Amino acid sequence: MVSFGRPYQYMKSFRVYWQDTEVMDDGMVVKGNEKEAPDAIIDGILAEADMKTMEIWKQNQSPISHTIVSYHPAVKISKNDVLLFGDDPCHDHKFIVKGTKDPAGTGQFSIYYVLERSDTDGRRS
Repeated sequence: MVSFGRPYQYMKSFRVYWQDTEVMDDGMVVKGNEKEAPDAIIDGILAEADMKTMEIWKQNQSPISHTIVSYHPAVKISKNDVLLFGDDPCHDHKFIVKGTKDPAGTGQFSIYYVLERSDTDGRRS
């Protein structure tokens, strides 16, 4: 179903948390804590991923549930970073970034392929 709206009607603001990693003495990379990116908010349009895109990502061992299209992304987001949407810290929607794409190659737009996680706590201390 196609829906028509006004400009910026469907834009949502996402808070960005970077995934910290550490390298142990033996060279093993270990997942660290998530830390909030300073003054980093991504404005984008959230949509459910279509079946074809979900199947492609599933075959690559990285299932996704949604895509977020952002115009003029302000910060660099990479795989395993976390995007939070919502005003109530107890009920935030948590999205883990599985991949990114710059469709035009100009840095004006970004597509984030994300997996919504409802089994993890969105609260931050």
